[in-house]
Amino acid sequence: MVGGGCVAGQALVNGRLGREVGTPITAALVSNGLATFLLLIAACTVPSVVVGLRRLRDARLPWWQYLGGCLAALTVAGTAYAAPILGVALFSVTQAAGTSMGGIASDRVGLGPVGKMPLAWRRVAGAALGVVAVVLAEVQVPFARVALLPLGFVLVLGINRSVQVALNGRVSRAAINVGSASLVNAVLGTAVLGVGAGLLASLGRLPFNGWHGPWWTYTGGVLALVITGANLISVRAIGVLRTGLASLTGQLSGGLVLDAVVGGTTAPTVWVAVASGVTVVAVLLSGPPRRRSGARRRLFGPPRRGAAQPER
Repeated sequence: MVGGGCVAGQALVNGRLGREVGTPITAALVSNGLATFLLLIAACTVPSVVVGLRRLRDARLPWWQYLGGCLAALTVAGTAYAAPILGVALFSVTQAAGTSMGGIASDRVGLGPVGKMPLAWRRVAGAALGVVAVVLAEVQVPFARVALLPLGFVLVLGINRSVQVALNGRVSRAAINVGSASLVNAVLGTAVLGVGAGLLASLGRLPFNGWHGPWWTYTGGVLALVITGANLISVRAIGVLRTGLASLTGQLSGGLVLDAVVGGTTAPTVWVAVASGVTVVAVLLSGPPRRRSGARRRLFGPPRRGAAQPER
């Protein structure tokens, strides 16, 4: 939940920085670059981080398991683009719907480090309720004014976020060190953002307004460390979906507060607040209940022999 609150804060910080410096990708590059710099310092001063990097080298993970850092770059840049348009609260509601759907799919196919998770009716209902929350948030907006493209883009970001958490969890399990996995994630993300910024600059499509804005708009990298660390710690224990759900609870609460108290943001409407409440209900519904006796009923029949046990 603390990590989720930092996600809301990062959306505000990077969105404001993107407007100040010129483009979302520049803001994302600053955020990831700062996180990479701090983690490199940790690698030079904390022996356990170096040991974790050696474990990763010896583990010889498939290349696709390192794509979490690349997906993180998309998330940071996309957040800087969409959050100022939708407001942090509506952005969080929409991302919640995508994260729930992505979490279901990731756990079902066993993308995360804890293996396959059951597809229970509660999870499907929670994801559907998250989509209902997005519709509620826009109920007072005339259809012609609904930001369909940003809303759809944020839904994709939510799905992307679940996949990112799952892949980073695999790296963290191999490294047995959160700092090492975070460093790999940050380096890859910064490299992708650097290449993207370079391509845009070569095409003359990277306007730069100078290093303006208050000091707090440059703290996105610090928030990113908290977010990544929280995800890496929890996904190894409770799976992709429940990690995302706990994070989203903090993100929704933080988004409403930030939109209400910070100037220059899109003020949340009553319907956005209602949608946030519905999303919290979806979060609670999607979390599996404690097993009382026998096997839990699932949509696809009884568990196969040797399959991963359901979350508790």
